[in-house]
Amino acid sequence: MLKVLLMLLMFLLYSVVFKGTLSVSVPMDYAEEESYSEEAAAAAEEAPAEDSIFAELPSTNFVFASGAGGWATELRFNSDGSFAGAYHDSEMGLGSDEYDATVYVCNFQGQMSVIEKVDEYTYRLKLDWIDQTETPGEEWIDERVRYVGGSPYGLDNADELMLYLPGRPTDDLTEDCISWIFMAEGWSWDERGSNLSGYVLYNINAGEAFTASY
Repeated sequence: MLKVLLMLLMFLLYSVVFKGTLSVSVPMDYAEEESYSEEAAAAAEEAPAEDSIFAELPSTNFVFASGAGGWATELRFNSDGSFAGAYHDSEMGLGSDEYDATVYVCNFQGQMSVIEKVDEYTYRLKLDWIDQTETPGEEWIDERVRYVGGSPYGLDNADELMLYLPGRPTDDLTEDCISWIFMAEGWSWDERGSNLSGYVLYNINAGEAFTASY
């Protein structure tokens, strides 16, 4: 009985002395995580949305070709601006006793980023890096076809590129750009549309342009 009374007395004393002083604290690791999440969300809201343009590009390939001959370069973007592609040029009449045809090939991959959004239809891009699988000039024969390592034609000496979206006015496009896209756009050389119907990726240094259907 005495033990019970002592315990009751200690409880009452504890209540009087410490009443109102207890508080619940957030563990430090949880508090830091919550603070970090809020900062990350704020940073995401403040980050420029230009890079998201890569996620909006068509799933079909961008193609660089003249419409004549057996050559073309194709590339496809990922949503983060990385890309992969291939160039090929077939010379079916270029053979010998050892092979019946020659094919120039180049498989490549790289990364582009947005420098700026010029307007609602135009982005200026930067080629951050590009690598290729084949060494230019290397040769090998497989099933009587001679393969020769080439280069990523269309991205020659590329540094900055222009990305034009469907609907962009064509009045200030360079003659070099138009010369590569007019057939894909369905124009004649003398009669051109006033707005683009598809996407265009224009290599400024080389004056070469890829097209992609909308």
